[in-house]
Amino acid sequence: MTESSIVSLGSILPQIFIPHRDQPRLRQIADPLAKRGAWTGRFLLAELDRSIGCDDDELPKDTVVIGSRVTYRIDDEEQRKGLLVYPEDWIAGCGCISVLSPEGAALIGLRVGNAMQFRGPLGRDRTIRVMEVEPPHASNVVPFRRRERVLPGFNPRPEPDGAA
Repeated sequence: MTESSIVSLGSILPQIFIPHRDQPRLRQIADPLAKRGAWTGRFLLAELDRSIGCDDDELPKDTVVIGSRVTYRIDDEEQRKGLLVYPEDWIAGCGCISVLSPEGAALIGLRVGNAMQFRGPLGRDRTIRVMEVEPPHASNVVPFRRRERVLPGFNPRPEPDGAA
């Protein structure tokens, strides 16, 4: 699938909905990548261009947005679950999906039952289908992890006296 095929398939691609509040930030993170020729940056910008912008109260409840917990399937593989996040909130192994990953850029704006093609990390065309969406709420927040500077031979959390 080439970049031009995204445009030519526009009439058969599912409608996608992206909240007005998210569009500027999504463009801000996708644009520099697109200018450097990164496929996911160009793909996310194309998705933003074809999206229907809406206010939060107009957004269909089963829409994948930043902070949604989503169950999806790629091709005929087993179902996967993840939390769609901005790239800076992505943490390896936490079940997060960066919106700048091929899967994340394909998922944003889709609704339950929607399917569409996207280019996988190895350049292969894949099909992603949304099975279930849990809207964003406070429990979908990625916990902030402070990185501690650890010096050799220094324990920042010493054991209390008498503990071994």
